[in-house]
Parts: sequence; C-alpha cells; structure tokens
Amino acid sequence: MRRGQIFLVSAFAAVIIVLMFISVAMQIGELTTIRTENRKLIDNGLLAIQAIIKSGAIEKLIEDRDDIPIRNLMETLLPSNTYYSLTLTCDSNKIEIYNKPNFEPKVTIKYIYTSVDLKTIFTITLRLSIGG
Repeated sequence: MRRGQIFLVSAFAAVIIVLMFISVAMQIGELTTIRTENRKLIDNGLLAIQAIIKSGAIEKLIEDRDDIPIRNLMETLLPSNTYYSLTLTCDSNKIEIYNKPNFEPKVTIKYIYTSVDLKTIFTITLRLSIGG
C-alpha cells in the first residue's frame, strides 16, 4: 500500500470511531433523561403513599367505603398531568382508585403496609404515568 492509501484508510477508521462514540454518547444521554423522569414519578409516588398511610385514609376507606380522602391526597401531591392507579389488596379484597382507566404505566410501585388499627396487611400498588 502506498502512503496516501494508508492515510485514507486510517482517516476513514477514525471517522467511524468518532461516529460510534457520538452514537453511544447520545444513547446514554437519552437513558439519563428517562431515568430522571422515572425517578421523579417514583419520588412523588412514594410521597403520596406515605401521606395516605399517615393520614389514616386507608382505614377510612375500609371502614366507611369513602375514597375521597385518598383521591384528594393523590391529586394534591401528584402533578396535575400525572395519571395514577392505586390498588389496595387485602386477603381476597381488591380496591382500585384511579384518575384515568387503562393507561400504560411508566412506573409501578409496590408497598406493603400493616394497619395496626385494622390488624391487616395491605399490598399497595401504585401505577403512575405522565399524561398530556
């Protein structure tokens, strides 16, 4: 091979390597953005679950069949463009509270809660997504 051909081949290889590096860097940037958005949903969801537990809204729901305190907390603590579906499961009973039926969740949080007042263990499943 001549010197000029070696130069062209090495220049071509360098361009390919740079393009591969840029492609990988862009994908990592996209993953970071997705993780940040999901992290905010998880943080907001955990905050809402903890507020529901501390307020006694689960006990009120079971005793009085009143889901308004839970709905109020969810709509107060979550951003207005957040879709949620909160499912409380206890033994064979299942109660679902949501602001939009049948949406595709971006984040699902499962939480185990033991109610001392009701002497019952609940599985709380909160599904969250960002809406339009």
